[in-house]
Amino acid sequence: MKLIPYSDLKEKKGIKYSRVHVSRLEKADKFPKHVNLGPQSIGWLEEEIDAWIEARAAERSEKPAQAAGAVAAAPLPQTSTGNEVVSIASAERRKAENAKLWPREQEPAS
Repeated sequence: MKLIPYSDLKEKKGIKYSRVHVSRLEKADKFPKHVNLGPQSIGWLEEEIDAWIEARAAERSEKPAQAAGAVAAAPLPQTSTGNEVVSIASAERRKAENAKLWPREQEPAS
């Protein structure tokens, strides 16, 4: 059982995530949990890091097969005119919402 420090994640394992990102992934259970080595020192079990890397590689090889099946079954895209109508309606809705939030001052009557 070997512990590796943060600096070795990049140098030896090719994991170039920042400390903050690694921490976020740990909290989301998407990265192996670290082991406290001292008051300001942490490390990871090398076996767990290697298993995590292998799992990412396995996901990568599964995704193209899934995507190929999805692409073949997907219908052809609609023409852009349908999207334009949605965009215009959405822009009009945002304008109306903004007008409610920030009403313009009424101009004085002449």
